[in-house]
Amino acid sequence: MKMKLIVLSLLMSFSGLSYALAVDEWNYKEVTGDLKPSPGCKDKEVAIKKVEKKPDSFKGYSRFKKYSNLLCENMGYGWTLDKVIDEGKIVCDECGGDYTGKYRCQAVNVTVNCKQVAR
Repeated sequence: MKMKLIVLSLLMSFSGLSYALAVDEWNYKEVTGDLKPSPGCKDKEVAIKKVEKKPDSFKGYSRFKKYSNLLCENMGYGWTLDKVIDEGKIVCDECGGDYTGKYRCQAVNVTVNCKQVAR
């Protein structure tokens, strides 16, 4: 019983210590890459709309924001999107086979500025 009391008191006394990093110092890095293409094969206008930076009308979802953030997260733990420097350009490729006349688009050469808390 005394051992449990000692262990609990030690845990409580050390739980208040904080070893957090200073949040006011950041490391920045510029990354250029291509975002994932639009899902499926659709009409050209619809495929371009899926890839554009503007969020869709429902719930503010934006593929551009999600996949530009993934460019930073792929660099390693702690990296996150700071801002988009260049939106790149949208390139569409025609789907073949049964989907003739349908397109799949993607944003290429997107440049983003990523940040990470300085260690």
